[in-house]
Amino acid sequence: MRSLEFLVVLTLTLRLLFNTMQARRPTRLPSFAGLGAGLIALAQIVIEGYRWQMAPLYLFTGFAVVLSLRELRHPLQRQRSSRRRILGSTIYAFILILCMLLPELMPAPRLPLPTGPYSVGTTSFELIDSTRNEIYSDDPNEPRALLVQLWYPATPAAAADTVPWLEYTDRQIPIIAESAGLPAFMFSHMRQFFTHAYLDAPLVDAFPTYPILHFSHGYGGFRAQNTFLAEDLASHGYVVVSAEHPYAALNTLFPDGRVAKFNQDTLPEGVPDDIYAEAAQRLLRQWVEDTGFVQDTLEISPLPGPISQLEGRLDFGRMGTFGHSTGGGAALQFCAEDKRCKATVGLDAWLIPLSDTLLAEGLSKPTLFLFSDPDMAYFEPDNRQLLDLLVQHSSSTPLDYQIAGTGHHDFDDTATFSPIARYFGYNKGPIPAARAFEIIRVYTLAFFKQTLDQQPTALFDEPSLWYPEIQQNTK
Repeated sequence: MRSLEFLVVLTLTLRLLFNTMQARRPTRLPSFAGLGAGLIALAQIVIEGYRWQMAPLYLFTGFAVVLSLRELRHPLQRQRSSRRRILGSTIYAFILILCMLLPELMPAPRLPLPTGPYSVGTTSFELIDSTRNEIYSDDPNEPRALLVQLWYPATPAAAADTVPWLEYTDRQIPIIAESAGLPAFMFSHMRQFFTHAYLDAPLVDAFPTYPILHFSHGYGGFRAQNTFLAEDLASHGYVVVSAEHPYAALNTLFPDGRVAKFNQDTLPEGVPDDIYAEAAQRLLRQWVEDTGFVQDTLEISPLPGPISQLEGRLDFGRMGTFGHSTGGGAALQFCAEDKRCKATVGLDAWLIPLSDTLLAEGLSKPTLFLFSDPDMAYFEPDNRQLLDLLVQHSSSTPLDYQIAGTGHHDFDDTATFSPIARYFGYNKGPIPAARAFEIIRVYTLAFFKQTLDQQPTALFDEPSLWYPEIQQNTK
């Protein structure tokens, strides 16, 4: 619950408590508390913005204000303890609890603060690969276009504002609502979802060069879906690069107004297994080529305008990848194929589309897998069997963990949307989102510090007392 929302509830609760004292000593405190709740609720609407989830609390606060004004018009009287007064207080408390439920169950999402010593800058830009045509568009001659977002250590101006989680928020909300089959107003609070990154902030001048981490989002996700992790890595001195994969992303909104809508045919349903497997490998191959194209672009001088300040500041000898779900498989495949990649992290990675060559040759580079709790049963057993096969053929044994209590979507920002999402078919585990994020951030950062920056850690040597949810897969 945000601070102003909490203050509204607190003052309404104080009104209830002060009212119970009236039997012993008359006081104006209940009335003042009710009026205070009204003023704070008004400030919340003005400062943070109206949220439909708060509507019952707004109405109840209005009732408290009217009751308080009425009380102020009458002289103070000692109230006698009675069943009627006790019943009224009980009903008041019950209604207040009900009014609190909706904003608690559907809160305005918030990302954890980055833990590193640096502030975070971000920028987005479009890249067009003229050497490849789009394979999922209605126009076979359409060149492959990507939206790319970067997070990096920065020194923002004192008066700078952080950027919203959704770019083009007003255009995105109706599209998200349509895909979810819900009215748009139910997502209006997403306008209040801000990150901790500053747009186009100057790169911090702490080191001559910075390592690069490429992120690949999940199927039906988008480039900013793991902002919690991208911001944290950037705050520790990494440049995080995330390319959105159009037609397999939720929806890609280009700066000129074009929309590449999610195309279900990228992974067709209800087809024979061999056709599905072929489609999955085709999709993964495109994503691997997307990452390669972005990396090639970063190595060409001059860099595109939005990232020109990174000219000569990227360390191409320290490059890694990480990804979630389908993006985890793509990150793994790219790192196995590209000599420039030194290490990779798979966040509940989907491994079905991995190439036969990779499965036969195995892994030769440092790899960390963080999987969701198998009791959440997001993936078929085939996914685990493929990993076991991959490990058998690998010259470099991956670090292989699962996080108890997590579901598939505890690995991305949507875990903050509702603590009860799992009861509505969303694959989020019982673990609090903040706890899952902390574990993922600590292990991912330690892995890249060890593999790219040669900073050894004992975190992977034995079970952690701080993070008992982390369980090493022994098979």
